[in-house]
Amino acid sequence: MSQARWSFWIDVEGFSTIYRDNDGHALQAIGLLMEAIYKIGSTIYSKAPDRFFVHQFGDGFVVVSDFPESSAERPVAIAISLMRHLIASGVACKVSVSCGGFADVAGFYPRAVSDQSTDGYRVPIGEGLMTIIPVMGTALIASHKLAEKRKGAVLILDNTCFKFVPKELIIRKANPSTVDWVHSNSELAGRISIAAGLSFLDSLATETSLRAYLDANKGGVTDEWIASTVECNGLAQ
Repeated sequence: MSQARWSFWIDVEGFSTIYRDNDGHALQAIGLLMEAIYKIGSTIYSKAPDRFFVHQFGDGFVVVSDFPESSAERPVAIAISLMRHLIASGVACKVSVSCGGFADVAGFYPRAVSDQSTDGYRVPIGEGLMTIIPVMGTALIASHKLAEKRKGAVLILDNTCFKFVPKELIIRKANPSTVDWVHSNSELAGRISIAAGLSFLDSLATETSLRAYLDANKGGVTDEWIASTVECNGLAQ
């Protein structure tokens, strides 16, 4: 079991296609995800040692814990809460839970650049602008690479990062472990959603919403993507 901090990568599935067809809808989807993460972090896990740190990269976010945790319960519950909230609004997400280190790396950037920034994020280039990311680490790299191992609206778990994996989680695939976020009965996920004011569909309503998403987006996603989503979430053919 790793003693690294847990991290998960979450992104909006099909974002590039959605953005190409309707940029307003795509940005609305990112906004829904951003707001949901913010609500969980600001209302439930706002203080150490339970607080977490979030950074946006394009159409996705990396969420990193404050300290290592032996159980996968909390990151998986947060992920299920987010995924069910988003699918209730017709937005499908992928989550990959892993672990690693994360740190401020701004000190390694060239002084000629960093000295020009007043906030550590924006650097003027004449009348133009450079934005920089002051954080980096294996927590981002590991969770992002794990996401590449499975297609679809899926929840992937690197269980080598944890000593305990909740027994109520339904694992549909191995190597890497893929959690059925539609049917797994996570009581913590429900409590998180209620406390944060998020939608938390039950399994039947989640399945109905996910099927509606698949039907509505058949022309925009591949057969492989659909097949993986169906198989990994126990959706009967």
